Amino acid sequence: MNSTLVSGIIIWNDRRHGMFEQIMSGPFTRSNYILSNITTIAIVGLVSAALIAAVGYPVFFQSAEFSLVTIPLIVFSSIVGAILFGSIASIISARLRSSEGFNVIINTVF
Repeated sequence: MNSTLVSGIIIWNDRRHGMFEQIMSGPFTRSNYILSNITTIAIVGLVSAALIAAVGYPVFFQSAEFSLVTIPLIVFSSIVGAILFGSIASIISARLRSSEGFNVIINTVF
């Protein structure tokens, strides 16, 4: 969840420092920009989930069993979680105008 929060922070900082307008002057659409941010965060979320599973597997070796069903389920839930929380942070950063309001909402929601 914390790694997906970065998506909203990236968009907020790009808008605040004028990078968003520079990126939009190129051959990109807003949806390309948002999807690229969410894809990046999904990859970070998958790597984080893989590290957590790799460290947690030896710890919970006796009580948790990995099979051909659980591994795709972990990957699917990581992707869906990254998209969900990344989208929430992206929507918040696109709607708010003040830095204080952004920080209050992000800290409250997450």
